[in-house]
Amino acid sequence: MQPLRLPPQDPHTSDSCVWSDLYLPGDILPLEYSLYLAVHALSAGWEYPGAGHAGSAGAHRSSSGVDHVWGHVDIVVGNQRLATYAQSPCVVLHAAGMNITGVYYTLPGRSNRVQGRAVFSDDSLEQVILHFDAPLPGAQRGGNANVTLHLSFEYALEEGLDGLYKSVYDGASGPGTIVSTQMEPTSARRAFPCFDEPALRAHFSVTVATAPGLSAVLGNMPQVSQSRAPSPAPAGASPASVAAAAWGMTETAFERTPSMPTYLVALVMGQLESQGVNCSVPRDRTVPPAASSSAAAAAVVVPVRVWATPGNAGQLDAALAVGCLSLQTYAYAFGLGYQLPKLDLIGIPALSAGAMENWGLITFRESSLLVDARDDDVAEEHKIALTVAHEICHQWFGDLVTVSDWTELWLKEGFATYFENLAAQAFRPGFGYWDIFYSDTTASALADDASPSVHPLSLGAPMRSRAQVDNMYDAISYEKGGSVLRMLRAYLAYKGTGMPATAPFGQLPIRRALHEDESGPAAAAAAASGAHLVAASKQVPMRRALHGDKSSPAAAASGAGLAGPSGQLPKRRALRGDGDEDRPPAVLTGPAAGTDVSDPLMGALSDYLKRHGYGAVTQRQLWASLSQSTGEHLTDLMEAWATQPGFPVVSVSLPGDGTVALSQRPVVGKGGAAPACGDDDGQAQWQVPVALRAAVATTAGAAPGPVAQWRVLQQCREAFALNGLGVDAGVEYVLANANRYGYYRTNYSEAAWAAIIRDAAYPERLPAADFAGLLDDAYQLSYLGQLSPTVFLQLASALGARTTPPGSSEVAPWTIALRHLRSASALMDTAAASASKPLGYDAAACAAALNAHVRANVTGPMLAQIQSLAAEGDGGLVGGAEALFRVGANESLQARLLHPELLLAAGTAGDAALLGGAALLARRSDASEIHADVRGVVYRLGLMTGDAVAFEALQGAYSRPHKPADGPRLVAGLASYRPASDPGAALALLEPGSTLLKLQDVGSFLARFALSGGPQFFAAWRWVLASGMDALTGRFSPGGAASYSLGRPLKDMLGLLVDNSLKDDMAAFAAKYASVVDPDFLADSRDSVQRNRAWLAGPAAQMCGWLAGTGGGAAAAGGEDAASEGAGGEAEEGGEDVGDYDARAVDSAAQGGDEVEGEEYQGGDGEDYEGGEEYGGGFTRAHLEDPGA
Repeated sequence: MQPLRLPPQDPHTSDSCVWSDLYLPGDILPLEYSLYLAVHALSAGWEYPGAGHAGSAGAHRSSSGVDHVWGHVDIVVGNQRLATYAQSPCVVLHAAGMNITGVYYTLPGRSNRVQGRAVFSDDSLEQVILHFDAPLPGAQRGGNANVTLHLSFEYALEEGLDGLYKSVYDGASGPGTIVSTQMEPTSARRAFPCFDEPALRAHFSVTVATAPGLSAVLGNMPQVSQSRAPSPAPAGASPASVAAAAWGMTETAFERTPSMPTYLVALVMGQLESQGVNCSVPRDRTVPPAASSSAAAAAVVVPVRVWATPGNAGQLDAALAVGCLSLQTYAYAFGLGYQLPKLDLIGIPALSAGAMENWGLITFRESSLLVDARDDDVAEEHKIALTVAHEICHQWFGDLVTVSDWTELWLKEGFATYFENLAAQAFRPGFGYWDIFYSDTTASALADDASPSVHPLSLGAPMRSRAQVDNMYDAISYEKGGSVLRMLRAYLAYKGTGMPATAPFGQLPIRRALHEDESGPAAAAAAASGAHLVAASKQVPMRRALHGDKSSPAAAASGAGLAGPSGQLPKRRALRGDGDEDRPPAVLTGPAAGTDVSDPLMGALSDYLKRHGYGAVTQRQLWASLSQSTGEHLTDLMEAWATQPGFPVVSVSLPGDGTVALSQRPVVGKGGAAPACGDDDGQAQWQVPVALRAAVATTAGAAPGPVAQWRVLQQCREAFALNGLGVDAGVEYVLANANRYGYYRTNYSEAAWAAIIRDAAYPERLPAADFAGLLDDAYQLSYLGQLSPTVFLQLASALGARTTPPGSSEVAPWTIALRHLRSASALMDTAAASASKPLGYDAAACAAALNAHVRANVTGPMLAQIQSLAAEGDGGLVGGAEALFRVGANESLQARLLHPELLLAAGTAGDAALLGGAALLARRSDASEIHADVRGVVYRLGLMTGDAVAFEALQGAYSRPHKPADGPRLVAGLASYRPASDPGAALALLEPGSTLLKLQDVGSFLARFALSGGPQFFAAWRWVLASGMDALTGRFSPGGAASYSLGRPLKDMLGLLVDNSLKDDMAAFAAKYASVVDPDFLADSRDSVQRNRAWLAGPAAQMCGWLAGTGGGAAAAGGEDAASEGAGGEAEEGGEDVGDYDARAVDSAAQGGDEVEGEEYQGGDGEDYEGGEEYGGGFTRAHLEDPGA
């Protein structure tokens, strides 16, 4: 919060009331809001018994249409200006897109009003300065002077994505409209005048007047009353009350909220249908004996309802099951019960975010909440479980404890990104969420975090613009935040005991009685109150078809509880499932044998929530609280991870003296300099918790040690004794990030990489989690010029030999490898399409060679196995390539998640038969003829062929009512259209004359199209820079959600820049659209060009040579030359340049800036921009990449 900077005021000279800072002054603090909104929405089909009349409601109606909002807000504020100082007649707060029609303030116990007027400031600030006829009284020393501000306002109710807006949809029974809110991060000011900063918490008493007869009028809290607005309105009533009376509206009042920030205020109103359950939620982490009296005291019943537009309530089963189980899981895990009396989850037809965690009233895009059980849609259920769990986690981290400023966004998004897996894994153990955390979450963060212009988790300076706030919703705030927490939790749990090589750590050991049946303590509490658990299939019936086994999701959820490591899948699970993999273990009284560890972080977080509940925090307060609870010096250990951008690369060698030598350096240097560890006195930038596991040489290869030991690398170089790792001799190499809990990369000596490549084909030597991380490190280090690219290529070639058929736990390494291969291909394709090609080789020919290698040596063997399993499936597809789009009845859940990834990789690598089969299927008018698991990839591959008939078919499917889950799939398919005669043809769907794409989909469509690479990339940017941006921003309200919906996709689109042909246009673009793009937009563009050119001129050239057979045969045969061209001179002495491939030798070819993050820019395989949470990309959010979507 900024200090007061209002100058001394002359109360008669209002012009002296000036303010020009993005942040509000710190002198006025809101305490209480009383908000009244009268919502008039005739276009929604709402019927009002009153007619309105001139001079009341009609007089204020907007000329833009019949739909309007009148409002009045009373804000009790604490005035922190001391009475001994000069007082001001001015108050600064936020408001945008509205007319403020009345302003005055009152004092406690006094009836007289001090009149004022509102003057709006610069549009970029979205602030209004209230000028009063007399100064506000200041606080006496040692006390406060509370004042009530009264404001009347009105604005047009329009379709949009922020503030209070209309969400229009085409339902099965005709068009419909929902009126709802989206306030985060800075749009509450568009719904009502307020102090719209996250630290400024207050209580809210809300009343909304609507047309009578709506099936749903919902707020953060339960309704306290509902009645016809008094008519006529009483004398002196506000214009909003006059409007409500004139139109015969029904007033709905809600209970007063707990103290919370403005961005969590939520309203939804319209015709909706729901399912519900009374969910028995623990009050804390105590699970007493199953006696009804004590059990009732240990739990509270929370009504949970899930809502959808008419006709879609049957698609809410999974969300309801996850919702109740998430409340139970988090209340137990965090040792603190849910704080509100109810929870509603609502699918909204138009939402800028994937979902929004409004306290007690969570809103979702329909595709993030609804799934039809009849579709057996594994990928969609996987995403919905994570998204629902993520938002419910925010009810603790974000709602109960809020961030002090958007500069600390990770303090809520990082927690939710990590702990979403806790509830999702309890719901569906068969998905193995913890097994794929690295590939789905950490890898994305590490890719983004290797940019020279990346921001740290916690910014050290105030925000400069709303666009910068919107662009904080990225892989750093989400995935890096979650990954750093995961590292800390594992370190604290295992630092003194050793960490097993298997059994992922994540789930909490808890008594099965909490979730399993109706005889435990939670059930007893429910019985005492007349409620029921979500158990078996009694409350949430689920069709067997959704899962292909005898247990419903609700049953799996109720039985899973907080499964311990014994609930994870065995490592050698075959591609074929056994039917039991999704069932929870028989006993959940503790972790598997040998893994019984304490969990200090969970207890410390419970203390943190209790210490800072209903407050706003900084990262320093987080570390201080955790240090106090654990007795560890966590501020010293962890603060650099929050305040420093990037991460370390840890190099490992065996100097032969009985130690393992480690060194660290930043992944990128400062100001273009080579990375160097520490400052002038050699102090390292990070304290790095490293998990060391020795691989001991045997006659059959290297066998991993039984446990990994945690050490902290505090200096630039340190050595640790091998006998401390449980081995004395015969160590062939030491993995320095065992199980992949650490947030850093590892590099090894030439000999170690060769041994790792040799062992890569054997899961018993190199477990899946380690293999996934090594694949990721090898690719990204080669991209950065720090390792030969042949290491990654040889590791990826070992994938098909690991198991026959590969185990379902192999999803993580396969996902990593396939994404990086697509990334390299997309970058090569883009270089081939560039007008600037001084590379010394044919990029198009190299891309073709890479694709041929992928088809022959990576995807081919696995697809052959899938084709054989497809014969056991059911459905109408038979024979040839089309058989690959069938889903085998015996495929395991994780194998089904991998299936579309394999198809996408093979198709983008040019498998002609696969592409042709997809095009034929994409033409089909009945989506149900294509299995939901592969429907999205069929659309994408089919449209990649340039099939005009399929393109028309998908446009028709998108324009007609369709299942919510199919919306993102159709968008991704349409964005994949690339006829050879006109690579930019699909961009016609973004032109002003086209009304096909919904506003919420335009950003994801554009980014997907551009990031497919090649000619499409340049076509997209030429369109944007010429006139396209005007067309896009013209669809958003002035100053509205454009920066939120377009800023991040545009930033991501920079990742494939390979030349400076757009340099001048980019500079003009950034200046013109400064309110939309990130302030670092130009720096990111320069980084992209420079780093991509360096990769193309160096590592990529070496990759092309290897693919052409130059040195590739010997390396592939025995691995002896695996890293020979990438080994630095200090490899055997343990220096920090171990395995270093010097890209500086080709710097002369790199004239320009940034990376193509392999995990981010994947040649159209892309980010699921629709699906994660606040920003549908990050995810996978960047988050939740869905190749089938």
